[in-house]
Formats: sequence, structure tokens, C-alpha cells
Amino acid sequence: MSSGVLRWVEVSDGPRLATWTWQGGQPTWLLVHGLASNARLWDGMANILSSLGQTVISVDQRGHGVSDRPEGGYDFATISSDLAAVIDNVVDSPVIAVGQSWGANVVLDLAAGRPDLVSSVVGIDGGFIELSASFEDWESAAATLRPPDLPPITWAAATEQAASFYPGFPPDGVLAQLANLEEGVDGRVRRRLPLEAHMTILRHLFEQRPLDTAAKLAQPTLIVAARNNDTADKAQRAQALEAALAQGRLVWLEGHHDLHAQRPQEVVDVVVGALSEGFLQ
Repeated sequence: MSSGVLRWVEVSDGPRLATWTWQGGQPTWLLVHGLASNARLWDGMANILSSLGQTVISVDQRGHGVSDRPEGGYDFATISSDLAAVIDNVVDSPVIAVGQSWGANVVLDLAAGRPDLVSSVVGIDGGFIELSASFEDWESAAATLRPPDLPPITWAAATEQAASFYPGFPPDGVLAQLANLEEGVDGRVRRRLPLEAHMTILRHLFEQRPLDTAAKLAQPTLIVAARNNDTADKAQRAQALEAALAQGRLVWLEGHHDLHAQRPQEVVDVVVGALSEGFLQ
């Protein structure tokens, strides 16, 4: 599914992160997945960008995919430090940091804190996530957003049913979704990201104020939002983020929240177009 080269990066507090590199020329794209997701969902975009002669790095964030699963370090400061370590260890120049969903909120934080490492930012259906604007308090958010227990299903059955859960996704995109799961010793499917880590990330996301973070950014920032069946205030949040940015641009595409995996060519067309115009650097 991927032609990227696997490389492990050890971050400051000990965990090892799995990264994949498609080596090419400039620019360099750093691809950061969302909550309870994994780097494999970027493979479609990575292969297309690589075919254009550009360098691409994707990463399984701590607790996700095949990276280590430490008990702590799921706050924005530590996650951003993880990504800074990936950049320092894998490339020598600033990157265009691309994040999806929670990952977009993460790369905003990275770009604000380490502008020397990030030349431009792209958010795929994220960056504007502000849970405190949708819930009265953390307890309400936690009760609503806690992931449901998985049904007792075998890995073989999950593989057979996967395509039906992701209509319109290319085959590699479906396989990438399966990489969010693993087979337990009992033969049943379980999530790779531990529940406690999932809820800790949500708590930090609830506490983040993305508009405040965006106001600190000087870098050009492109937000590619998925137009689907989301609530009406999604457009308002995305537009508010665009307005808070010194150099912001908002583009809408029809598709799933995991737009990068469902329609990789369309997303690449948008980001490469912005690069060709000189908006992204």
C-alpha cells in the first residue's frame, strides 16, 4: 500500500514514533493524522505528491498506529514536541505541515510554537475544532464523545465488512482504516489507541482555543474543509479560523471527514494549486 521508507524516531520522553518517508525534492510535506487514526490514511496523497518529485513524511503519533503507546504525553505541547523531533531527525529544512481533524489543531500549535520548522500549514477538515464552543463543560463533552465499545467481531469479519463502512473510498483507503485496529489475543478486534489516551486527548482538545493559536501564526494557512452532513455551525467555525489567521484561505470539498483518504487526488490538486500560486511556501 505504501512505498514510503519506515524510520523510527525516539522522542524526548522515550517513546518511539513510526515515520514513513518518500524522498524527493522540495517542498517537504509533513502529514499528521487525526484522533484514533493512523499514518496509512495519508498513503494516497503521499504517493501522488511523491510522484511529483516532492518529499513526504507521514507519522503515527504516540499511542496511534504502530508507534509506542506511553501512558502520558498527550497534551498539545508534548505532541508538538514529538513532531519537532520528527522534523529534526528526518529532514533539514522547514516543512509544510498538513494535519487532519485533531491533527490540524496539532499542526497549528506546532506552527505557532516553532515557526522555524513550519513554512506553511494545511488543515484537512480540522484546525477549527473547538469543543468548548459545542459543550457546556468537559463532563458533557466526555459523555458524548467517548467512543462506544466495539462489538465482539473477529479480524476476518472486520476485514470483510470494512468496505461497506467506507463507501466511495479507494481500496487502499479502506485498508488504511483497518490499520486503526488490531487483533487481540482472543482473536477479536480492538482499537490501537487506548481509551484512556483517547479521552486525555479529547480533554486537551476541549481546553485548546484554536482561534487564539491561529492568531499567533504568520505562516500562510490553507484550510480544506469537507462539506457533508455536519452541523450548521461548522461553516461558522471554519470561517472564524480563516479570519483569525494572518494569511488564511478556506476551501470546501465534498466528501467524508477523512477527505485525505477518500479523495486524495482532489485534495492534492487543491494543495498543489495553492503551492503553484505561491500561497503555500
